[in-house]
This record gives sequence, structure tokens and C-alpha cells, in this order.
Amino acid sequence: EVFNDENNTTAASVWRTDNDSNKWHMNINEAFKDDRKDLVHTIVHEYAHVLTLSGTQVPEVKGSCPRFQLSEGCANPGSYVQSFHNRFWSQYGDNIPADDGSSQDDVAKFYSDKKDQFVTDYAATNPAEDMAESFAYFVLRPKPTTNEIRDQKINFYYQYAELVAMRTRMRAAIGADLLRQD
Repeated sequence: EVFNDENNTTAASVWRTDNDSNKWHMNINEAFKDDRKDLVHTIVHEYAHVLTLSGTQVPEVKGSCPRFQLSEGCANPGSYVQSFHNRFWSQYGDNIPADDGSSQDDVAKFYSDKKDQFVTDYAATNPAEDMAESFAYFVLRPKPTTNEIRDQKINFYYQYAELVAMRTRMRAAIGADLLRQD
């Protein structure tokens, strides 16, 4: 779905369809189409949600969840999101400002206190946004060479051969003129 609303700060979003947890709906705000690099980043980010929160990774939950629970369901053991959560987010416990109804100021403070751990301030929102932003950096930027936590999050994806192959295909489709080199 494409909409055009320059007063809406949402560039795009995705969500599961009501009747099939393996089908997703995406909308894109055409008001942001003039910045092609940002639009590509946004689409790759949204695709990461579909990839990491799909029904095969995070099935809908019926009852309690013994693992990491998201609004989409209960993360499968060994799923991308469960592995990412265990490695990078379990240390925070339930102290995730965006998930506990805290203010934007609290989220901003969470990020500023841990700036070296996130690729963007939006990534500090919650594990799913951190995964999507880190995945966009994984696809669109060169492989990091430092061991900072934010770079560990990008490098997390390199352990999965299927994601490395996907990255190669996506980068070829996107084209060198749009790939960020900074």
C-alpha cells in the first residue's frame, strides 16, 4: 500500500495479516520518495521485520511463552530474534523504555547512555527495531571491522549463510549507486 502524507513521520511499516501469520502487509509513505537512499534503507528495514518475525521464526502464541515474547508471538528456539535477544538484549531484562510505556525522553536517555551499542537511536527502541536497523546496515554497508557492540550486531547476520547470500542478492538488486559507503 502506498500513501502520501508529508505530515505523517512514518516512512513505512509492516504487520502480519489477520488470517495468515506468514503473510504481511506493508505500507510506504510516498512523501519520503525523494531521498532514495533513505527509502531503500527503510524498505530493507521493513523487510527485516518480515524476515525475523515471520510465522516460522515467531509463531503466534497460544498460552504462555517460555522464551522471548513479542506482539507477533513467541520466538522459536534458535530463531534469529531469539538469538539476537539472548546475545544483545537479555541483559536489560524488562527495563526497555519503549516497551514499558516510558516517555520519548526516557527512550532518548536509554539510547544516549548506550550510544555505542546501537547503529541508530531508533534501534534503541526495542529488540525488533534493533534487529531491523542492524539488518539494514548489514545489507547496505560494508562489513564492520571493529568489535564495538553496534558492529557485533551487524556482524551477527554474517553467521547465517542464507542471510549472507540474501545480502549479496539484495546488494546486486539495489545497485552500487545507492549503497552507502560511509
